[in-house]
Amino acid sequence: LQPAIVGLTSGVVAFALSLTLSTALWLLTPWLLTARAIPWRRLVPQAVLTAVGLLALAIGAALYFPHAVATASAEFGLIGVAFSLLSLLFALCLVLVVTAALGATLAESP
Repeated sequence: LQPAIVGLTSGVVAFALSLTLSTALWLLTPWLLTARAIPWRRLVPQAVLTAVGLLALAIGAALYFPHAVATASAEFGLIGVAFSLLSLLFALCLVLVVTAALGATLAESP
């Protein structure tokens, strides 16, 4: 959806819309996966943290990833590209795990 959002809007509106839709996605997904056993209000901190974390990762990856792939490709060839992709996937998984843990901690605190 990101290209469609950027195509329709730009600047702060695109950023806010992307953050809102991402938060809604990360709120709906765990709520449905747990068969609605967890109230959606308890999932809001995790959804917001995940949306912000993934948006920050997307911005960082857009700025740094092309350089990392080009450098790794020039130095190691095709395996360097694979290492770069694995690094990006590791960062993605790290964001998901950390935000899930933080969201659960925030949901438990009064």
